[in-house]
Amino acid sequence: MSKILRWTGRVLFAVGVIGLLACGLFLAWFSSQRDEELRAMELRSRMVTTSVGEIEVVTSGPDDGPAILVLHGTPGGYDQALAIGKSIAASEDLVVAPSRPGYLRTPFVNGFLFSEQADAMAALLDSLNIPDAAIVGFGAGAIVGAEMGIRHPGRVRGLVMISPPTVPLPALVSGTFAGINYLGAQVMAGLGGDLGAFTVVRDWDSDPRKSTERVLSMDTTRDGVASTSEAIMDDPAQRELMQSLIKSVYPLSPRELGARNDLLHLRHPQPIDFASINCPILVLSGALDQAREVVKPAIIVDTAPDAKSEIIAGAGSLVWFGPGASGVARTIREFMQNLPPPLPAE
Repeated sequence: MSKILRWTGRVLFAVGVIGLLACGLFLAWFSSQRDEELRAMELRSRMVTTSVGEIEVVTSGPDDGPAILVLHGTPGGYDQALAIGKSIAASEDLVVAPSRPGYLRTPFVNGFLFSEQADAMAALLDSLNIPDAAIVGFGAGAIVGAEMGIRHPGRVRGLVMISPPTVPLPALVSGTFAGINYLGAQVMAGLGGDLGAFTVVRDWDSDPRKSTERVLSMDTTRDGVASTSEAIMDDPAQRELMQSLIKSVYPLSPRELGARNDLLHLRHPQPIDFASINCPILVLSGALDQAREVVKPAIIVDTAPDAKSEIIAGAGSLVWFGPGASGVARTIREFMQNLPPPLPAE
């Protein structure tokens, strides 16, 4: 009996050692993959010196084309902004895709408040010698865009606000973001760091539908997940954009400071005087958005002098996806093509 126990102990010890070695090898591989991705991301972007500090940015399209400044959501970075910009831009447009302060390589000190981030984005346009731009903002990025319309009216030809949170996010539940029905909060709670984000990206490589449904479960009402996922799988353009947006949360750690800052200010927002935004505004939101209690387009449309809204059937806050989302890019392009010159700054 004692001999059996000794052999059992040795076997369990060997299994434990093998398990630890396997975990160590996996973590080493994961760490090297993350570091490689960070290096690749740095090579794809550049740092621009502005009057408020350095800002990371990527541009795409002709330098002399009409500029579209894309402001990413929570979490995100220049990669998310670039994916959104390319999905809506015409061939003659110049897409400007920065990382907002606290995201990737843009220092957090360059913009703690959304109003300060608006100043930083105006400074970026100065450094790029871009006199004015159409602004496309997603989520918290839409609020930064609104602040640009207020603080820098001569730089904004028009403003597209996609799923803008206009009502304060609810308080945290037990110190986590899990109980907040808002995509950025759900992503931060659901991924749990770089490893979770890495898993979602790898899920796409092996099972795109599973990865898509995992994202949609954080964003779209339960009865819309299946139909929206089916539309994405059937549409190559939607499928390509979903892959790009999934990849835009990995690695998560260099985006975490910016994301937590966004969620802090969305819980305790500064008042926004939409009535003082004189440029045309297009507000897009999804009929199946889980966060529809904080995304209230009427607050903007009933206040701003030149604003209209459109609710996308079958979509969540990610309005580009779903059975009724095929015309979203066309709607945005038509809006931007009909913009008047910007009003002069007062």
